[in-house]
Parts: sequence; C-alpha cells; structure tokens
Amino acid sequence: MVIVGGGITGLAVLGALCSRGVDAILLERDKVAAGASGRNAGFLLAGVAENYARAVARYGRSTAAEVWRFTLENHALVAALATGLDAGHRVRGSLTVALDAAEWLRALLESQAIADVKVVGPAPCPVDRIKRRWRWHLLLKSQKASALSRVGRYFVERFPVPASHSMRVAFDRDPVSLL
Repeated sequence: MVIVGGGITGLAVLGALCSRGVDAILLERDKVAAGASGRNAGFLLAGVAENYARAVARYGRSTAAEVWRFTLENHALVAALATGLDAGHRVRGSLTVALDAAEWLRALLESQAIADVKVVGPAPCPVDRIKRRWRWHLLLKSQKASALSRVGRYFVERFPVPASHSMRVAFDRDPVSLL
C-alpha cells in the first residue's frame, strides 16, 4: 500500500497499517511534517478551536463534551505512539483565556446557557478615578430582571472578593447614574 503525504495523518495511517502487518510505504515530496502538520497548533489543543462555552452554544453541550473527550483521547494516543521515539513530545496541557473581562463574562453567560443577557460594556466611566480607586463599568442588558438577578447571584456565589482586597464589585440593576 502507498500512502501519499508525511503529515500527522499519513504517519498515523502508516503506523496503523504496519502494526497490522500490512506492507506499506509513505511518499512525501519534502520532509516529514513539512506542511501544515509541522506548523499547526491545533493538535495541541483540547476541544475545538473556539473556547468550550462557544462550542456549547454552537453545537450543544453533549456534542461539545464529546469533541473535548475525543481530542483528549487523541492526545493520549499521540503520547503513546511517541513513547520510545526521540520526538520531543511533552504533555503540557492547554488553556484558553479571555482577552478581557467582557469576553470572560460573555463566555460565562454562554457556558451557563444564559441567552437573554447581553454584555454591552465595558464602558468608560465618566469619572474614571475617585478617591484613588480606578473605575470601569461592565454593562449587562436584558428584558428580564430575573435574568440579571441570576447573573448577579451566580457571580457573587462563585467569585467572592476577599474582604482584604481593595477591589469592590457593585451590582445596580437599574442605574440612575453611571458615575
């Protein structure tokens, strides 16, 4: 059997065929992993390219979880195949982080299936500093007061600000002033 392409897929097929006793040869026009396989970090990440919350919103919770498990199984398979090779394979994990507080809050809302609340901010404060404290606003918008209460309750229960911390978080469901 002839396998064309020495990327990760071609090498995986070659390994699987040879382990089953199939006489196979791999043809590569350049060097092994010279194409996308040598430059693509997608093999290193768990789940889909987007974060987990967006995957849940787009594909549903069960499909997103299944894709996540599938990629972790593939990581284990790659690690097993690299055992004994001088491939430099190391498992370091992956982490997707939010760019800012608004992106983090949007992902949190998506992951909790809270679709009726939209993040409008962050918005600049008209007075950005009062009594040596920097200020910013993260505005949430919803037609349902109960949805905003749910978000506030969720946030306070899971992310308490220590009493000794200089940060203060305030929720105002119906702001009269944005000062």
